[in-house]
Amino acid sequence: MFEVTKDHDKYFTFFESFPVFQNFVRFIQKYHTPKLFVDDLDHPNYSLMYFHPIYFIAGDYTKVNMNDMEALMGTNAWVATDSDDWKDVFEQHYQDKIETYPRVLFDSSQLKLDHVLTFRNEPLPDDLRIEPIKEEYLQRGMIHDDVLIRFFTKNDFMKDGFGFALLDSKNNVHGFALTNYPITSKTVELYFRVGYNDYPKYRNQGIGTTLCTYFIEECFKRGFDPEWDAAHPGSAKIARRLGYIDKHKWFMYHVK
Repeated sequence: MFEVTKDHDKYFTFFESFPVFQNFVRFIQKYHTPKLFVDDLDHPNYSLMYFHPIYFIAGDYTKVNMNDMEALMGTNAWVATDSDDWKDVFEQHYQDKIETYPRVLFDSSQLKLDHVLTFRNEPLPDDLRIEPIKEEYLQRGMIHDDVLIRFFTKNDFMKDGFGFALLDSKNNVHGFALTNYPITSKTVELYFRVGYNDYPKYRNQGIGTTLCTYFIEECFKRGFDPEWDAAHPGSAKIARRLGYIDKHKWFMYHVK
């Protein structure tokens, strides 16, 4: 494959209608210069775009040279494709060296705020509270480690994002529901998390769902569409409970 070093917009057309992660795609094309490769600079059949941590692949899967693709991506690569037609191609090439993860992109058009708010489970346990994210909550902890250093290196979260933090009496962040990437349109992706993997104390208590109700309510107030893309069955279950409807089932891949 050939690396694109100029006229990036010419090849970005491969990703204009990418069916998933559209917020991420718009964000990296607007604020960054991602790594971009095509099979032919003059008459490309497919393209690969990389911005940590995801490789985006779009185009004609029947024309792909998987050896070239593998050489570019290496190992420990997360991959999203423009259609599930790539599934057989990847699995046949990588065999036991690839993991396939089903995901669900949801439709928010039927969300009703009154219904969403019925799942706000309060009071919260112990000394916890939920409040809008402030600058001081971005300096360290979960939001800093999981979001800022990955997606807000060139953007000010307080200007280009919003969300809610789960805090204890010492203002330690134990969870959040927020805009995963800098805002580029009226659609924002809801990203929520409660507890580090090695600190699951506050999980499975309905707190994550409660955080999501705050975020969705704020989206309604601001006129944003809160997009939900579930990476696992637990997330999908919460989305459906809140009133989201299945829109697009797709696969993400991890090359080991």
